[in-house]
Amino acid sequence: MADPQKIIEQLKKDYQHIFDTDEGKRVLSDLQRRCFFTVSTFVPDNANETFVREGQRSVVLHIINMITKKET
Repeated sequence: MADPQKIIEQLKKDYQHIFDTDEGKRVLSDLQRRCFFTVSTFVPDNANETFVREGQRSVVLHIINMITKKET
């Protein structure tokens, strides 16, 4: 069975490789704009839409966490 830590480290390298390209940087920038990365996800009187937006934002946060050089 594969070592889970090695799998995570390889995935981090894969994310870093992809998002270090010009194309990857453009995609990440687009996702940040579209997925409420720098703005509030709160929608007054609409909890479901707030949850959807927060879910979108969490994907961008995951990508950013994977491409930073921090150890897991």
